[in-house]
Amino acid sequence: MIHIDVPETRSPNAPPLEAADADLEELCLIKAYRQHDHMAFSYWIPRRTTNTFASVIFKYWRHLFKTESRQYIYDLVPWTGMTDQGDSHLSGTPHEHWDRLSGFLNLRHATGQLKNENLCGSDSPDTSDDDDLYGIEDQRVASPLVLKIWLGGKPKSTNKSGKNLSRVSRVFVPMYQQALILLCSSTF
Repeated sequence: MIHIDVPETRSPNAPPLEAADADLEELCLIKAYRQHDHMAFSYWIPRRTTNTFASVIFKYWRHLFKTESRQYIYDLVPWTGMTDQGDSHLSGTPHEHWDRLSGFLNLRHATGQLKNENLCGSDSPDTSDDDDLYGIEDQRVASPLVLKIWLGGKPKSTNKSGKNLSRVSRVFVPMYQQALILLCSSTF
């Protein structure tokens, strides 16, 4: 626990409070995922950073080489806004490596929490307060922005018919095709 003692009176040489607040820089938490149910690593970054998504990929590769000595480096695509579509299908927005992170460090995109959580927030296995990563217990303090980034493959082409069918679709499409064949053969 950190205790900060603030004196009751301010020194005459101290800058005004507004100037002191202007020197503070807002930080955001970046959470990097390679699997939807396990965060690979996280780090804090200034909200007004000039870093790009490529910096997250480089940090991921560095993390891999620290944890496992034998690794194969391959092209990764950074994704945000990931949602679980069911049947192990995820959807989200892919980004170019050189897109700036600062454009996504806002309330619209950075919607994660300061807790252990899955990539898709609704899938969190345990939402208890015991998993608070940073010991912030006072909920009166505004939560910092948390951007979750999935490091995945290139987007799949949507023009390949039948390649991205869910389990339910795989059952109903053949039934529909059979019914259509029966309907067409009975009219002739």
